[in-house]
Amino acid sequence: MESCFSKKLQPSDGRELLSLLQKQLEPRIRDHTFLIALQGVKMVGVSDAKLGSMLVVDSAERHIERAKLPQPEKEIGWVWKALKGHACLVGTFRGTFDAARRKFSQQAHLTAGLLAVAAGYTYDRGATTFCSWGSGFGSHQQFEIDDARRQELTGAGVWNYAFHILGKTKMSDVEEAINRAVYWYGDAHRDPVAVMQFVKYWSCIECFFSLGDAEVTESLALGVSTVLTFGHFPLYERGNYAATRASVKSLYSKRSRAVHGASHEHVRAGDLVLLSQWAALVIVNMISFAHADLPTRRILFERLKRIDFDECARA
Repeated sequence: MESCFSKKLQPSDGRELLSLLQKQLEPRIRDHTFLIALQGVKMVGVSDAKLGSMLVVDSAERHIERAKLPQPEKEIGWVWKALKGHACLVGTFRGTFDAARRKFSQQAHLTAGLLAVAAGYTYDRGATTFCSWGSGFGSHQQFEIDDARRQELTGAGVWNYAFHILGKTKMSDVEEAINRAVYWYGDAHRDPVAVMQFVKYWSCIECFFSLGDAEVTESLALGVSTVLTFGHFPLYERGNYAATRASVKSLYSKRSRAVHGASHEHVRAGDLVLLSQWAALVIVNMISFAHADLPTRRILFERLKRIDFDECARA
């Protein structure tokens, strides 16, 4: 458009305008490769692991040598220095530089979020001791990717499916909810404020069970309790169902105090650890349900309601 105005040209119709735009954009469209440091992840005996559309590598410098990529320019030496010594996420996307960078940024945040979910599912203290972004604070536990874990993350199954969800353009209802939950999980574990972490972990869970036609506390108590007791990856025994349900309600009341009452000192470290585990396990179970072709959250919720009714009747 700017070129047309400067040359006092007026396209005759929309098709001609699109043709002019295409001529301007085509030379700028190509593959762009980006790298970002991934702190808190350590590659043990393996050089890389393919996670959906992204690649996690042991180090930026070794990856550039192996892939025969151009060496960084001297002008960005400070960026190169920041990358050295860390595992990195690498992604190659096609488009203009700005479009490719936006896509990489989105995928990098989601991939780091799913790695945080894996840590939350794996560690006794959830994701609260795992930091995948930035300089971190306090004492953090590293998420080690050795050959066995690489096979778990990249082989046929739930985790490989999960990383591929992040790059899909067309998703089922359940997959869309997983995508949103992974985003909030990653955002939560990077947040330095405990009460904000707590609220965001609840946002992950709300992605699946807050469907708008039932009281939220009851929906979450039902959803979390049934999934963590009867899901593909259970956390609790059936005999503890009533206690689990009560615990979910109690913890959600703390979220309400933070959001609606502006309280910020009532969330204990133990609450945060427990909720990060719950959120991670709910996400992993939902990934497994979607992998087993569950089409919608509504269908799942109706099934969970029947289980909950029977368990409450037994109590």
